[in-house]
Amino acid sequence: MLDKLGFKSKRIVIKYGGNAMLDDDLKTSVADDIVQLKKMGLKPIIVHGGGPAVSNQMDKEGLEPEFVNGQRKTDQETLDIAEMVLSGKVNKELVGLINECGGNAVGISGKDGTLVKSRKTKKEMKVDGQMKQVDLGRVGEVYKVDVTLVETLMENDFITVISPICAGDDKGDFNVNADVLAGELASSLRADSLIYLTNVDGIREKKDDENTRLKKVHITQAESLIGKKIVGGMIPKVESAVKALKNGVKTVRIIDGTKKHSLLQAFKKSSDYGTVIYADKEE
Repeated sequence: MLDKLGFKSKRIVIKYGGNAMLDDDLKTSVADDIVQLKKMGLKPIIVHGGGPAVSNQMDKEGLEPEFVNGQRKTDQETLDIAEMVLSGKVNKELVGLINECGGNAVGISGKDGTLVKSRKTKKEMKVDGQMKQVDLGRVGEVYKVDVTLVETLMENDFITVISPICAGDDKGDFNVNADVLAGELASSLRADSLIYLTNVDGIREKKDDENTRLKKVHITQAESLIGKKIVGGMIPKVESAVKALKNGVKTVRIIDGTKKHSLLQAFKKSSDYGTVIYADKEE
């Protein structure tokens, strides 16, 4: 099956998030798919989010999450909770599930092995109809990636699971958008494919009409749709996808992780799962 897929490096970066992280059966399904991909000869690297879990913990502590156009504002207290939940709970739970399914996973964060260096995000957003500079607090953007640790783990047959908490340039830490982090890692690792496993079935012409899903989109078309057909949480995914494709990643897939084994099915040549974004040549 692997030869038919036409992979070169066999490296695939999988961003795991959305409602697929909230259901126990789905989590086990995703973990099993990751192990099966590894057995097929691929080299999966997992970057995970976990926003709902962070919000749930904040609620338990009597804190109200604050969002600006879908982006979470993160003060130091929120960052501490995010690190505890993402690096301490979500990450280790996913590692445990992969290992229970027969894998050999190791959990790290962007801080480990100087994997990622980040700096404060300077974000300009449309607020109340006007473009304004928005301070999101301890939310970071990636400016340097050193994949030595991930390369070492791959060489020793481990599946790396990465939390998006990253070291900052001001001796503090930042919470980096997991979609963005996945794209940056895919570029630095020269990955063959980048997969966004989320809770929607891909890019749609009409947001609420599943029959308008775009099965394949060229990079130029994807760019033209940002802010028009591509809105909300899909924007960072597609922006990161476009950047990764420009940096040599062959294809990007956006698939619905709420369907059991959709990750594994997406790698079949006859697959009709999600949306594929490609650059020079259609797969």
